[in-house]
Amino acid sequence: MRRGIQRVRLDWEGASALDRPVRDRFADLGADGTLRLADSFLLADESGRTTRRNREVVSGAVRIRKTFVVPAVPPKGALLLFYASSNPARAALRIEANGRPLVVRRSSQRDFWDRHWVRLPVPARFLKEGENEFVFRALGRSRWAFLIENSFVPDRSARSLDGGRTWASEFFGENGVQDGEYLVRLRLLGWPSSGEVVSEAVDPFAHAAVGGIPARGQIRRIGARIEGERPAGTRVEAFWRAGPDPAYDPATWTAWARSGSRAAPPPSARFVQWRLVLSTRDPAVSPSVRAVRLRADLDVPVGAARPASAAPVAIPDRRSAYPFAALRPDNKRGRILRRRWRLSAVVRGAGSTFEKFVRLRNWARRRWSDGWVWGATDFCPPWDSLLILELAPRGLSLGMCTHYATVFSHAAAALGLMARTVILRGHCANEAWSPEHGKWVFMDLGADHDDRTRFTYHFERNGVPLSALEAHLAWKEKAFSGVRIVPTPPGSRRGFFTPESRLALFDRFAVTLRNDELLALEPGEPEHGALSFSWDGYLWWRDEDRPLPWFSRQTTRAADLEWTPDGARIHLRETARPGVLEVLLESPMPNLVGFRAREGSGPWRARPARFHWRLRPGENRLEARPVNGFGVEGTAGAVTVETPRRRA
Repeated sequence: MRRGIQRVRLDWEGASALDRPVRDRFADLGADGTLRLADSFLLADESGRTTRRNREVVSGAVRIRKTFVVPAVPPKGALLLFYASSNPARAALRIEANGRPLVVRRSSQRDFWDRHWVRLPVPARFLKEGENEFVFRALGRSRWAFLIENSFVPDRSARSLDGGRTWASEFFGENGVQDGEYLVRLRLLGWPSSGEVVSEAVDPFAHAAVGGIPARGQIRRIGARIEGERPAGTRVEAFWRAGPDPAYDPATWTAWARSGSRAAPPPSARFVQWRLVLSTRDPAVSPSVRAVRLRADLDVPVGAARPASAAPVAIPDRRSAYPFAALRPDNKRGRILRRRWRLSAVVRGAGSTFEKFVRLRNWARRRWSDGWVWGATDFCPPWDSLLILELAPRGLSLGMCTHYATVFSHAAAALGLMARTVILRGHCANEAWSPEHGKWVFMDLGADHDDRTRFTYHFERNGVPLSALEAHLAWKEKAFSGVRIVPTPPGSRRGFFTPESRLALFDRFAVTLRNDELLALEPGEPEHGALSFSWDGYLWWRDEDRPLPWFSRQTTRAADLEWTPDGARIHLRETARPGVLEVLLESPMPNLVGFRAREGSGPWRARPARFHWRLRPGENRLEARPVNGFGVEGTAGAVTVETPRRRA
């Protein structure tokens, strides 16, 4: 068979195309569809992992100091951000930024999000490259309590007991034995030095395919062309890597190679990714990217007839830049939770995964008959459902929305289902992945303070459940038409549970990036709900005009929140044998152990991720679904291949 070189070009241009690649928190995509560096970035030496008891009181002669290393001074200056409560509520605090004074006068009327966090503009002229010192002291008779995260490095916090004459960077805090960093952060209002964008894996052979079935061949050369602006002092570097499978595997894929280098993909390579590194030496300017054009030279058969055509069934394919840690099926404590609380019996007989979640949320809320009571030990349990279920229902500790949400997430995870915790305005709830709806669905277990009703619910618009992001957009746009609370609240609670009042909690929200706290509590927030949110490990949705500056993980990319943890994607390729196709199966399902597939209406059988499929004349249909380590099957993907029928 004659072979030749075919050049394929794949383009990423415009907002929807450039939103598919994942980007780190130092790069952003503007509304004009242009990639740039983020317009600000956070300097923080702690994650906010602390408790209400780890604190430092600043009053009288007590001073505290926080040092930041600023790589370059942005022309718009910075925001100084610190977590502190004051007594009295209206109080004043003097801050010296590199010896230059700033004053905070706190109002007693503060929004929920600013209840403990204080933001203070710092002019650029107050900053310098390198080490910058900020010294805090209370004015008058006021007392300010700062939180401390225990650590030994980077050792950039210190306390003075004598009005600033001498300083110590250890043995501070109210009990005099703490060593760590104060919850003080600095957001620089300029471009960071670099940011990265990484594309999805693409199959260039699919774009050269005739009839939808890629030919077997070899990638000879890969290159990328970037269109955009590169002001003086900025750069955009392009890289590529390639491998034989649709999901990156360090064992089989190449390392990143610079575009334009002499590096060539190995013969086994079929899938390709590109990576951009945007950088600047000046925080006042950023490079921009309007389009990425990937070129691949393919050595493929030419002039050959293609006797078959493929029509895949599209399934959602949304990928997050932030990995999610799901509870593993071999986790001992997860098995204990499942057996001790007979979770399989709770969901037995449910007609759908969505119904399983409804049963689990009602079961979880009914573990409490005294919600929002601190309990006999004045203890706020961490995110450990086994501990929570032993203490809170017996009145030994606090039980509130945080703990209801934790129990729900862990119970679902122990059954192999996907759920996570959602952080709202003074509230904690859940999202669960519904295969029936192909989306994340918001569920609220802890909104009802009345332990007689213990009402749980979700939102629906015209019969379709809403996700947290959809609920946020409904609130932001005041688009309440067609939104219902399901089920209908009991009569005594209908005035409290209205779509407008409940959606108001979604003015800002975040999602967690794990549900495996039964494996290890770290990383996490030990007293979530006992304090205003301070931990910097959640992923926050950021409206362009309303960011929360003290958190570093913020996104405007919907797929970062609404990624698909389900489904099987089917990739086909011709083989050297006529009438036989190579099948590659891929799935983002956490704890994936294998696949089940069937041809036509035949039986479902276990299949490896790579196998050969012999076609028959006429219509050939292949379905495949992923299976996780709990035995839970995911959503099936499908493809239909038409081959010529034999003449009679």
